[in-house]
Amino acid sequence: MLRLLPLLLPLLVGGCASLVANRITDFPAPQPGEDEMRLVEVAQLESQRFCAPNRCLSYLRTRAGFPGAKQLKVKVRTADETTDYLTLKWEREPNAQGTVVLLHGYQIYKEAMVLNAAYWRLLGYQVLVPDLGGHGQSDGPFSFGVKDAPLLSLWLDAQEDLERPLYLFGNSMGAVAALHLASIREDVAGLIFQAPMLELETGVRAYQRSFASAPMRMIADEDLEEGVGLALHRLGLSPSQLSCRQLMRESSLPALILASDEDPFAPFGVLQPLQGDAVQVENLPGLDHLQMGLIGPGQHGPISRWMAQQQPGLVLPTLVSSPKDATP
Repeated sequence: MLRLLPLLLPLLVGGCASLVANRITDFPAPQPGEDEMRLVEVAQLESQRFCAPNRCLSYLRTRAGFPGAKQLKVKVRTADETTDYLTLKWEREPNAQGTVVLLHGYQIYKEAMVLNAAYWRLLGYQVLVPDLGGHGQSDGPFSFGVKDAPLLSLWLDAQEDLERPLYLFGNSMGAVAALHLASIREDVAGLIFQAPMLELETGVRAYQRSFASAPMRMIADEDLEEGVGLALHRLGLSPSQLSCRQLMRESSLPALILASDEDPFAPFGVLQPLQGDAVQVENLPGLDHLQMGLIGPGQHGPISRWMAQQQPGLVLPTLVSSPKDATP
């Protein structure tokens, strides 16, 4: 057996790039669990389906006739094991106008966005939450949201009661989908991003350091880089199509970017240079990439202030910060 090792090692090393590419592009469409499906009912959302000639997408929307909630309670556990509470209560009737389209991240699904959808619904907005290609119950192909834009645009055009202005809310990979969708529509009023995806190679390296198994952590940098290139080639994509930094520079839309200095996938220090007249970048210290996916106390402040700038006169719910008022 020892004599075979010198022959096997080149084969193993040569296959590392393919292994990386396979991990990126080949995965079963992730599906929600029972708890997430119960949250869909609690949030008074209903599942619907839209089909174009070649593809179909599944989506959630506010249940017809649902007047909106009077209170929202969320508990968020942070990286240092402390707990923050977000409790919002209405003392007046909301006057928000418009629709927020929520776009999920890589290898998750629309149901994972339900708590965020409940937040926007509480503020008074209509919400729409689709499964992106190759995720949940939507058809493929998987393209990191890049090739979803034409279908998403047709889907929005088919929403007869679509309220405007229209805002796109993207989590991680969902920011890529949002930017490509916004580039082909003229009715998008603004963009809100949670930990938007940087270049694919940045995400793969962050995954290797944070979540990968021991064998995956041993893959050399050059094999990771080659694997990323192979994955993009398979999907027919270029690196620039997945770069939120480059896509943001090409956009003139008002945007709010929420990032964290503790998130290796979308570090605040890398995104902060995008700050400008149209783009606001906020740091939420101490949150990792998964925690950035939930609107908690830290995100509510920047979001509510930014929305009030976009819609002067916007009435917002009262923030109750006492832990005793929040449910586990």
